[in-house]
Amino acid sequence: MKTYTFLLLVLSLIFLGTLTTLAIEPIPISQNYQYMAILSGDEAIPPQNTGAFGKAYFSISQDMDQITYQVEVYNIYDVLMVTLRLGSPGKEGSLIVWLFPENPPPTPLKYKGLFEGVLAEGIITEDRLAGRLKGFPLFSLVQEIENGRVFVQVDTLLHQIGELRGQLLPNP
Repeated sequence: MKTYTFLLLVLSLIFLGTLTTLAIEPIPISQNYQYMAILSGDEAIPPQNTGAFGKAYFSISQDMDQITYQVEVYNIYDVLMVTLRLGSPGKEGSLIVWLFPENPPPTPLKYKGLFEGVLAEGIITEDRLAGRLKGFPLFSLVQEIENGRVFVQVDTLLHQIGELRGQLLPNP
């Protein structure tokens, strides 16, 4: 009987540990990307109380002429846009690249209501740079990323100045 109780306890702990892991880390980490941003409402300016979350992955080509990206979001409603912005952690920033859509937001919304999954993916080249980096080589953006001055921002109808935000950091 003690063996059965012990086995049941061990299996319960394993099962609960699996559930806890899934609840904390629902998005798989990609090892193919050099930079990553964890997107949350806590990082937005001002901070937002939201159940939405996400991750964004960025990979710079060896010759630094393009950056591949993918943005995943979960439990988010009525996404207007996703942008790369130039700014230090905790500070507002200026738009430097449209990630979703690739140009200023269309009307009506592309995805109305709840969205979960890959929202945006593509390739950034220097012709997509906007704002303070428009007309500069892509290497200027790479330098700003490496200096920790670039973040991803997700705007929604409810939070048009940012529902989610995350600073680009080296992928561990």
